[in-house]
Amino acid sequence: MRKKLIAVMTAGAMMAMAGAPVQAAKGEKDIVVAQADGNVSQDSVDRANELLNAMPEKVLEGFCDNGWKFYVTDKNLANTFYAGVYNSVKGVTDFDNHEIFIEQREAAVETAVVHEFGHYLDCINGYQSNTAEFADIFNSESNSFVQTFNIMMSENSLPMAFIGITMESRKR
Repeated sequence: MRKKLIAVMTAGAMMAMAGAPVQAAKGEKDIVVAQADGNVSQDSVDRANELLNAMPEKVLEGFCDNGWKFYVTDKNLANTFYAGVYNSVKGVTDFDNHEIFIEQREAAVETAVVHEFGHYLDCINGYQSNTAEFADIFNSESNSFVQTFNIMMSENSLPMAFIGITMESRKR
């Protein structure tokens, strides 16, 4: 189990850092998941869908079939969801309403789409990022991520690692 979680965290970190163009895996179709909420540029919505389509088709279909919605929005998420407590929020996963919101800012789309989808994957996998085993692995292995990927991961980054599960399923 430990090796599997480490592999998942590695794949998640690699995908999170990949700002390059992505496309659906060979033989898979592009699925439109993200939609505009408010006055949003179509380019922002298209980029969100491009990033989402790096996921396996079945994962995206499950997201839609389970009643989840993904929005690129013109709303100020810090004000809308957190009453201005935070200066800036790139994305929010609303578990109660099965919705993910990403601000239309380029920096938000490029970094929060995968991160917030990771929260959804964590949810459907029983919130494994909240387990002691996951925390132990993260605490013992996080320095390797910092050195290898030249990034700093925080507790808020943990669910993003579940993206690695989807990448592993593509290899099968």
